[in-house]
Amino acid sequence: MCGICGMIGKKDEEVIERMINKLKHRGPDGSGKYFDEDMVGLGHVRLSIIDLSLDAQQPMVSQDGRYAIVYNGEIFNYKELRSDLESLGYTFKSDSDTEVLLNAYIEWKEGFLSKLNGMFSFAIWDSCDKVLFCARDRLGVKPFYYFKDDEVFVFASEIKAILEYMKYKVKPDDEVIYEYLINGYVDYDDKTFFSGVYKLKPGHYATVSYDKKIDMIKYWDIDSIREENAMNYADCKNKLSKLFKSSVELRLRSDVPIGSCLSGGIDSSSIVCTMSDILEGSVVNTFSSCSEDKAYDERKYIEEVLRRQNINGNYLFPDSSGLIKDIYNLVYHQEEPFLSTSVFAQWCLMRKAKDEGVKVILDGQGADEIFGGYRKYRLYYIKELYTQRNFSEILIQIIKGIDQTNLSYNAKADLNKIKKIFGLKSNNAGILNYYNSDFISSCSSQKISMISPKSLEEAMYMDLTRTSLPALLRYEDKNSMAFSIETRLPFLDYRIVEFAKQIPNKYKLQHGWSKSILRDVMKGTLPDSIRLRKDKMGFATAEKTWLLEQAAFFRSIFNQEEFLSSKYINPSLVYKDFYDIINSNNYNHLWRWISLELWMRCFFNGVDQHEKIMDF
Repeated sequence: MCGICGMIGKKDEEVIERMINKLKHRGPDGSGKYFDEDMVGLGHVRLSIIDLSLDAQQPMVSQDGRYAIVYNGEIFNYKELRSDLESLGYTFKSDSDTEVLLNAYIEWKEGFLSKLNGMFSFAIWDSCDKVLFCARDRLGVKPFYYFKDDEVFVFASEIKAILEYMKYKVKPDDEVIYEYLINGYVDYDDKTFFSGVYKLKPGHYATVSYDKKIDMIKYWDIDSIREENAMNYADCKNKLSKLFKSSVELRLRSDVPIGSCLSGGIDSSSIVCTMSDILEGSVVNTFSSCSEDKAYDERKYIEEVLRRQNINGNYLFPDSSGLIKDIYNLVYHQEEPFLSTSVFAQWCLMRKAKDEGVKVILDGQGADEIFGGYRKYRLYYIKELYTQRNFSEILIQIIKGIDQTNLSYNAKADLNKIKKIFGLKSNNAGILNYYNSDFISSCSSQKISMISPKSLEEAMYMDLTRTSLPALLRYEDKNSMAFSIETRLPFLDYRIVEFAKQIPNKYKLQHGWSKSILRDVMKGTLPDSIRLRKDKMGFATAEKTWLLEQAAFFRSIFNQEEFLSSKYINPSLVYKDFYDIINSNNYNHLWRWISLELWMRCFFNGVDQHEKIMDF
């Protein structure tokens, strides 16, 4: 796990050095640069995880000197690929997955992407053909940002590094901001909140020629895999069980200490218990975000997992005062606005892992999107059942849906989801009053909003590729790398994702249970108190309470002489109605406005404003 950067079109060693410095938190264990005489520069910062020796340092150049690579991520099946390459005559000077990746490209060119089981973003410069080959993993676990103009193509693992080149050219993207404020999207196709800065899409690779011509090619799409209605339930369970264990085993390959997040939910508990079984006696370190407010605390479930042999639990208690203390660092490292204070809970967890000397963390992202874990999926499924006139199953789903709640449940937000899913108009007119009408009319007239899904299949596909998962992956990458932590996500092993797409939805939402097949697979591994949990929490925080506890700070944001988001939001009206907005349970909108303004202050309040944010 590392940070990468580079450019084609200028041989600017000073800019590459500044980009490297902006990425140091991603790779504190070393750095390196590569320059080609043809106006190409590559930079790398290293977080040593596999092969800690200098032989594995980057940029890495092929033995014949033709190719140079900078790479961020892990190829979990690198040992198997290395064996295949050795049988073809390749030799290796290191034990790193980087060298395997480079030689795999030399041997199989772009076809090697289908052989990789991992999370990655990388760039390989071919000094003979004068082409840069860039790729990002299937689901976009690892980031790849770029900027292009007539002079240069610039790329990096983080936007702040690209800003070192753009400097005076950066401005907000109004379309992306509109989607964030009105619809709650933080991921908008290949765009970012910074106009002109783009993302290489998940499952894509690009070739960039010396004249900066870019060809984007999609090499993977989960939508091409179809549900297999004839699949036997018992066979599905058996295959999923084997795939999950294999995925966890691959993600335990490391030369540094490994731990895991543990929320007390099904997903992270499945990972931790499986790790414990595989490691057979070795201590598993877990990290859990807890709360003194019982509505947001899962310790009673976490402790069920900790009772298993050799699991060492670390508790942390994020609070509103800690949020205020860290808020600008959090915004700076996230780089783009975010939707809730739950991001701060994850931030605290990663800091605790670093304090405990753990460099690799396993986490449960992706399980909800591929196995039907979100409550809204039940509503889409009910729509499908209605067309089939399966009223008995509809009744079961409704009863189970009511049962699957917790103390932090927001009924108003859920009602708006129900209206949206069933094609009814949501009543958000009052919220629109807080936006500037010129901004709303100019963006809404362009019809840029994403298409609303009409079925369970469409909803899960959109969450996996465009809304839910991309946002969660961004939060996780930025939070973990701020503290030089590598996170690995067993549920996003592409073999599991592809197989889950083939599993019929009736096995995922069976008899009213969300993630039914996963619950059955984990029988005997998970404590039943967790396996049969009916509520769902995730990284929840007491956001409403926090906003009220720190009202003086948050309200003052809207009462300052220079409010940078005034193009979008009416600050005086928000200031006046601050408490009414919170008490009407519209605090999720309030947080969007806060996050946007703090982001503007970090990156647009003078060219070097973000230099003032403390690094650590």
